[in-house]
Amino acid sequence: MGRQFILFKEDWNHFPGAVVHANTSNDTFLRQAEAFQRMGVNNCEFLLALLNPDLAHIDPFDNRLPPDIKNAVAFECFHNPWYYYREIARIEPKGGGGSVSPLLANRSIVYFLWCTMNGLNVFLIQHRQSGKSVGSDFQANYITNIAGRKNAISILTKDDALRAEQIERIKGLRDLLPEYLNPYDKRKDGDPRETLICDRWGNKINTAVPRSSEQQARNVGRGMTSPIAVIDEGPFIPHISIIVRAMLGSTTRARKIAREMGEFNYNAFVTTAGDRVDKSGAYMYRIYSGGLQYDERLFLDCPNRETLKEMVKKGRKGPMEIVCATFSHSQLGVSGEELEQIIVDNAAEGEEADRDYFNVWTNGGLSSPIPEAIKQSMVRNVKEPIYTEMDEQHAYVIRWYIPEEEVQRGCPDRRIVAGMDTSEGVGNDSLTLVIVDADTGETIGASDINEANLYHFGLWLAKTIARFNHFVLIPERKSSGTALIDSLIVNLPKYGLDPFKVIYQTVTEDFWHESKEFFHPVKMDPLARNDTFYEIAKKYFGFVTSANGRHSRNNLFNRILLLAVKSSHANTNDRKLVDQLTGLVTKGDRLDHATGKHDDLVIGYLLVYWFLTSTPNLEWYGLGGALGKCKQFEDVAEPKVKEGFESFLDAQQLFYRKQVTELIEQLENTTDNLIAMRIESRLDAINQRIRDVDRGGKTLDAIIAAAKEKRQEVLKERAKEAKKQRPSMGNHPSFRRW
Repeated sequence: MGRQFILFKEDWNHFPGAVVHANTSNDTFLRQAEAFQRMGVNNCEFLLALLNPDLAHIDPFDNRLPPDIKNAVAFECFHNPWYYYREIARIEPKGGGGSVSPLLANRSIVYFLWCTMNGLNVFLIQHRQSGKSVGSDFQANYITNIAGRKNAISILTKDDALRAEQIERIKGLRDLLPEYLNPYDKRKDGDPRETLICDRWGNKINTAVPRSSEQQARNVGRGMTSPIAVIDEGPFIPHISIIVRAMLGSTTRARKIAREMGEFNYNAFVTTAGDRVDKSGAYMYRIYSGGLQYDERLFLDCPNRETLKEMVKKGRKGPMEIVCATFSHSQLGVSGEELEQIIVDNAAEGEEADRDYFNVWTNGGLSSPIPEAIKQSMVRNVKEPIYTEMDEQHAYVIRWYIPEEEVQRGCPDRRIVAGMDTSEGVGNDSLTLVIVDADTGETIGASDINEANLYHFGLWLAKTIARFNHFVLIPERKSSGTALIDSLIVNLPKYGLDPFKVIYQTVTEDFWHESKEFFHPVKMDPLARNDTFYEIAKKYFGFVTSANGRHSRNNLFNRILLLAVKSSHANTNDRKLVDQLTGLVTKGDRLDHATGKHDDLVIGYLLVYWFLTSTPNLEWYGLGGALGKCKQFEDVAEPKVKEGFESFLDAQQLFYRKQVTELIEQLENTTDNLIAMRIESRLDAINQRIRDVDRGGKTLDAIIAAAKEKRQEVLKERAKEAKKQRPSMGNHPSFRRW
């Protein structure tokens, strides 16, 4: 879109006289700008832009304004949509009655307006009765009656009643414009029920509803020939896939012309969550899950539109390049008590309540392999990224759930394990990374990259791994995984890293570095190994998915899945990962993802937990005692009250655990080998008395191994200190040369 608005930080340079409208009468825009600033968004003032400072104290609704000021307001509205939304836009309360209200800024509305002004496709999910169509309605009114020129908007609603309601809403917004800004002429524009016309500016809004047959649905889509298309409640519209495909074919040329003319153009889907098993719901979910998830820090701080569009293009893994956002009640300023009352008032329950009020895409009643309580814990505790990192050269993105400062310092106090599902990086499944704290089981980062040059991605991945204090990668060795592993083997030693210590491989898992002479170089300096050695050894790197054995897919989904979700539960964090996990269903005896759903993040997640719980030689990677700080779901769920013998057993187990903690601390710090042997013997005796249900996600053997590892480190440090204090005989007078 060629028209210039203030959207990016650099856009202020194109309007040298523009100021921040700090004394706006609409304080919701001020509060939203401040909220963006607290979130770490640098470009947080665009929504307060005022091109003409002389309008700062003007009431645009004052009937006594002189003509020159009215013209100045009209000029400002045309060139600065934020002024229109902030100072002009008005809405009547739903159902009528009460005073007219200005547009109340929130994250959802800013997302919709900012993205569509950049010509991006959007997919917005909000719960019912939260004003999910407000941004779309105001944008339609702005384009049709203020800023559009010879433009058209097509709106598809679920039924005739919703179509009539939508038309009346947009008419209401138009009628609340100041008289000198309202272009409506009843003689020319009329008052039709299914369209809105603005003859003065040559704009039009067309509406449509779905039809029962596939051919009729195709005709509906073909009739949507405008550069802007809005689909309301798509998951609940019959034959939506046919309509959308026909619509996209019809709008391509219209959007191209609109871009050349500097006019608005976008496709927008606005809905509550749907059902992934239903045909229409599955198609809509495919579009939603295949887009790039919106994040203010990532999007609003893009340097320019070209970088933004390239990022969205690379983030696509579904049928459309689209920016997707889901806003919960708390993100929209609705309290838990208010939401609860809305649910009660509407008598919603079960999967219907999940879809309508908790933004959960349901699975049509199909059973899930994950217990409901754990699913609810994961969904309730989905978090926004604390820091979204984008590689400037290739636009690769990592969503971090730890502070930026910690990431930049290389996470010195964490041991990190990352699982990687691989693809060709050409638009189908994504290259994914799920990054986990090896001690707590917390998901601290996630990445899904749809389009990537594998050579550049391999270089970026090696550089990323090298930034961190302790990082181990478990790549799935399939598709592009082989090439990426080869790249890492070549590039990691350049950063002083040993591929055998950083990438999962079976050589040390099977102890071949000890038992087979050919693999003895594994114990050598990585730079001392020759190319011939790596040519043979590289095939042992990575997780080679198979039908049977230790690397079987069944092992991942049947054994590791439940163990993993019990370990991460409330700390799974990442919305996309949680969405994929909760979308897993049981079909007969087979476990699969719901129709239209991806599981590439799930694979990376499961590889991490398979590695941490199944690899017999974690100490080789410096990961002894992994998951030692992980709290299993049963440990944090509400415990039942126990009495009598059960209470006695719990007290006994608590005593054993305290003993273990004390003995482990002694083992880590003793320098006496005999004492260490006695402590290990006592720990072994206690190990026989600890019940399986009290072990959590770690074994006592793993904890003892970690303690031994730490003890060796302590002994080495003490030996170094002793060496420093020992007098150097080379400086003794009797050894000097005169």
